Amino acid sequence: MKPSTMMIQFENEKYAMVVANGDQLSFNLLKKMAQKSDFLLAADGGANHLFQMKIRPHAILGDLDSLHINFFQGDVKVIPRLSQEVNDLEKSILFLRSSGYQNILLTGVHGQRDDHFFAALQLVKKYLRKVRISILTDYSEIFALGPGNHRIFADKDKLFSVFGFPRGYEIRTENLKYPLKGENLFESSRGISNVSLANQVTIQISKGCLLIFRNTVR
Repeated sequence: MKPSTMMIQFENEKYAMVVANGDQLSFNLLKKMAQKSDFLLAADGGANHLFQMKIRPHAILGDLDSLHINFFQGDVKVIPRLSQEVNDLEKSILFLRSSGYQNILLTGVHGQRDDHFFAALQLVKKYLRKVRISILTDYSEIFALGPGNHRIFADKDKLFSVFGFPRGYEIRTENLKYPLKGENLFESSRGISNVSLANQVTIQISKGCLLIFRNTVR
């Protein structure tokens, strides 16, 4: 399967990338997105994966309980954040937001710890009004939408799922195979496996939040 021509919504804009300690992107995709990013941040144990792949982050941030010191390179900045009130991924988002980044790409957030993946989805929603966050896997771009009229990059004839997160009201769409015409999406499977009919999808939502899964492989 071939990758999408555009992996994330803000790929052609300035963005920071966070690599967490879960399952990683394929090497070529991880390297591509890291090279295009303006700032590459390893969230604690994410640094282990980067150093194994010989990709050097600009900084390592977290409580450092998962960092393998034998991979550490002394010229990489280490930013200790020892508080246990939030996880290292959220600490990374807070640091990047305070550093002025408005677009943040999260990778390595899924894997053996399914609770960490759920927490990552919660963070996408929590910071929706403050920064743009996309999660990228080898298969999908995942992001949230709040109230407004949104024009979204898509690949024609690719899966494009839209869920209430937990609820979205008066949703209208253009260029989806199964259009929404003012319907509400609540907690259910409705919205799964829709299909984009063009390279741009328009979604209007009057209230609430939507979670989007945009397939990125052909």
